[in-house]
Amino acid sequence: MTGSATAAQRLLALDPADVAALTFELSDLCDAVAAEAVTGLADLSDPLLDVLAQRHTQRDRPLFVS
Repeated sequence: MTGSATAAQRLLALDPADVAALTFELSDLCDAVAAEAVTGLADLSDPLLDVLAQRHTQRDRPLFVS
């Protein structure tokens, strides 16, 4: 978040002290959003897809080239 805040500070000519204070104030909210965002991500993953992706690179004729 600090990278975006620094960019906004430069582009919008904001006071660096105000940007730093606001970044600090928003840190707890950012932590909460990040914690909520990863909830349930493990339910969306499939280890078999990872295994198949690894095997795909070892095939003589891959199905697609990326």
